Amino acid sequence: MLRLFYAPNACSLAPHIALNEAGADYEAVLIDTKNGEQRTAAYLAINPKARVPSLATDRGILTEVPVLLGYIARNFPKAELAPTDGFDFFEMQSFNTYLASTIHITYAHLFRPERYADSDAANADLRPNTAKSLGDPTPLTPRPQPAGGDRAHLYQMAHLPFNRHHDGTVHDWWKPRQPACGSGPWFPAGFGGPLTL
Repeated sequence: MLRLFYAPNACSLAPHIALNEAGADYEAVLIDTKNGEQRTAAYLAINPKARVPSLATDRGILTEVPVLLGYIARNFPKAELAPTDGFDFFEMQSFNTYLASTIHITYAHLFRPERYADSDAANADLRPNTAKSLGDPTPLTPRPQPAGGDRAHLYQMAHLPFNRHHDGTVHDWWKPRQPACGSGPWFPAGFGGPLTL
């Protein structure tokens, strides 16, 4: 069985949704990042990067959101979470990698400036300058959802953790999936409750 190590409302939301959409048999393991559980010896043995998400598979541990999304899509093809054409798949991964390598890091400067500067004045300077560095928001707009009605797609899953900060919009496919009380037909109890979008 797969084991997903996650934190509520973090970027690990994307593979968490993907596993549910794929109908995967998995266990969700909550990592309390607010209290530093990701830096404990037990979790560092799973992911020495001290980050979530991590996915334990029968062949070892995988990390990084684009990798986990690609793994889930390739191992659960009937869920049709990703393009089947090779070029289209890697075009999608280009978008997902941009989110992970550029946007995610930028947001860390915005929301956790203490990681990068010690003084309050330096932290205050980081926020406006970091926001400016995002520039044109167009690259944050995922491609239109492929045909399939309200079927979720990895483009939307990868984008969701960021769009709630970027423009406050909610993807149409997410609305019926967002739980009213922190649990639902596919949404594990204790997942972290509804997102404030």
